[in-house]
Amino acid sequence: MRPLNPWNPLDPFRLLGWVFLHPEFIRDYPETYDKKSMQRTGSWLVSTLTWIPIMIPVLGYGLATIPVGASRSGLFLAGFYGILWLLTGIFGTRTSEPVGFAVGISLFFFMLSISFAVTAGATPGILVSVALVISGLIVRAIAVLVAGHLAAHVSGGVILGITAGTAAVSFGGVLAGFIIAVAVPAGLLITYTLSYLVAQHLQGTFKEGRPSLQGKILLALIPLGAVAALWVFFLGGWQLIVAG
Repeated sequence: MRPLNPWNPLDPFRLLGWVFLHPEFIRDYPETYDKKSMQRTGSWLVSTLTWIPIMIPVLGYGLATIPVGASRSGLFLAGFYGILWLLTGIFGTRTSEPVGFAVGISLFFFMLSISFAVTAGATPGILVSVALVISGLIVRAIAVLVAGHLAAHVSGGVILGITAGTAAVSFGGVLAGFIIAVAVPAGLLITYTLSYLVAQHLQGTFKEGRPSLQGKILLALIPLGAVAALWVFFLGGWQLIVAG
């Protein structure tokens, strides 16, 4: 086991493998190396797993690869996500808990509005949003365990915003105030609870130093959001679902 280098583009994914396949490395790492190097590497991992998947749908809108909602603004938004990816990776461990919390709250409201556009009130968009929620809650659990304050709150704000927006659209639409009042809190509670349970499970594997079958399944689910977004927005999935 060699030390993690946060500036090595491959090391974040090496850390991802440790979390699910070699939890004993996570347990033993602070005894041999500086824990900060793990958190910095974890911040880049969380930033990548958070921002890249949600960059795909807005690129689809910007490049007009789907039959509805084409807008050049999608390209600018994707560029903005790229900046947020960079900032999250660089400053993921370099801010205090209150600053990270404030950033997370801001991103929650930002992503809440963006998620309405991603779903577009249509089945293909809603399916992508649900896939992003599933993979995102796993990423949030990883963030809590091996990343810095800012990265963890960024991940939490993004996934909770997408969850709330998806719940609002799925259960009655943006204007259905009563349904939103019920669906959004329920969606947030479920997502937070599931993310917490995933983190607790992974924490247990770290202590035991042994991977679990559940952990391997969770690892397989992490690419779900990105794969679903690529298929729906770039590989004809939107047209196929609508035609069916």
